[in-house]
Amino acid sequence: MTITGRDIARAHGMVKSAQAKLERHQARGEHMVGQASQSLEVVSGALAAGVLAGRYGTIALGPVPVDLAAGLAGHILGFAGVAGKYAEHLHNFSDGFLASWAVKMGVGLGTTWRIKSGQSAFTTSGDVGALGSGYGYGYGNQVSEEELQQMARMI
Repeated sequence: MTITGRDIARAHGMVKSAQAKLERHQARGEHMVGQASQSLEVVSGALAAGVLAGRYGTIALGPVPVDLAAGLAGHILGFAGVAGKYAEHLHNFSDGFLASWAVKMGVGLGTTWRIKSGQSAFTTSGDVGALGSGYGYGYGNQVSEEELQQMARMI
């Protein structure tokens, strides 16, 4: 069997094509893993803030809620270069703390809006369950007058 220059060129073309496909799949895979890592870091930050809130209640540094303070501080440290080449991860974790703060603000604003419309606020049954407590709101049970006054004082 004789191998010609044309055979070598065709084989070379097939190898180049296979390499290009592999590089495209690798790039796609890297993007997917990067996105999954970012999501995991953000969710971890939000979970950490939620665990702190569930364990210790409302924590504030003066007038600033701790999840807002931690989120902003993490971003400042990331931009200042404290985390070096890992700054992106610090930013992601900090985004989780900011997301936690935003959810709490949203729940508070929504509850206030609901109360001002003449409806009673939602609360949980006390059973946290697999989906979490929802900060005490949103699972359909009515709030007592005492609980309502306590929530109003928190706002």
